[in-house]
Amino acid sequence: MKKTDGRGVSVVINSLVGDLMHASWRCVADFGRFIEVGKRELLDAGKLDMHVFTRSTSFAAFDITEMLYHKDEYYRSIYRR
Repeated sequence: MKKTDGRGVSVVINSLVGDLMHASWRCVADFGRFIEVGKRELLDAGKLDMHVFTRSTSFAAFDITEMLYHKDEYYRSIYRR
């Protein structure tokens, strides 16, 4: 936040959990994106501070290993490449 004069960053690609994940979430700038690439926080029913969404931010979870096990060969072939 210091490096951006308090504005935050446009994109966070996160694999941290717990307090570190929440600290990263608070660093998302207005209209920014938070991309969760880990599973632990999702599986453990982690909770986000909903106030961050009032700044028109987005949260997305993406687990690339899901492509490996997808029923559609198209996604499995992308993963193998």
